[in-house]
Amino acid sequence: MNIFRQISILPVCLNIYNLIKNTQVGVKMTEDSIADNLNEKQRFFDPQRWGLPLIAIVGLADSLRSFWSRFRECFTTKTHDTSEYAFVYLRGLLTMDIERNYANIARRVIGLEDDGQNIQQFMSDSPWPASSVFSQIQTEICQHPELTGRMLTLDESGDDRSGSFSAGAARQMIGRLGKVDMGQVGVALGYYKNSIWSMVDARLYLPEEWFDKEHEKLRHRWHVPEHSWV
Repeated sequence: MNIFRQISILPVCLNIYNLIKNTQVGVKMTEDSIADNLNEKQRFFDPQRWGLPLIAIVGLADSLRSFWSRFRECFTTKTHDTSEYAFVYLRGLLTMDIERNYANIARRVIGLEDDGQNIQQFMSDSPWPASSVFSQIQTEICQHPELTGRMLTLDESGDDRSGSFSAGAARQMIGRLGKVDMGQVGVALGYYKNSIWSMVDARLYLPEEWFDKEHEKLRHRWHVPEHSWV
């Protein structure tokens, strides 16, 4: 996939007020398992767990759709409109607490028969520029004078990986784990004022070994810009 795409989707999630309505999946269960499942979901979607007052979640699903509509053009090209897949992917990230891969998101949001290939295509090869998402976020901040004049934050965030084939994956210091391990590290630029924080830009850190001859095919596979190879 384009190495900046998953990173660019994250601030859209962060700028939404956390949760949207749960999606029904139509799985046949016993009455007891239904009750247990509802209790688990109620705990996960309890606004108090996330520090939200009840009034904050009224109409949240409609607010998500409205918020996404402002970013819709970021996911369109001259020949294709893939913005609906952006909404599906975004909704999956916000409503699922575990196993948020393409197939599971598609089954949860679209339908049980969907295998997630269209979402994977959207994130991997569809030619929308991830930078346009950050540009829209920066534009929206500039449109609100009350948000000007505060500070920028720069921070890294790492995650472990089971193999070395993901973009930028290598044995490196993963701050979240507190040790050197196989993983990916991203660097995020944030904008902060009082209780408001937004990610306004981000880059994936590429270890030195990713610029050697052995990684050339992977650089092509994950669309690492050629100007960064030098």
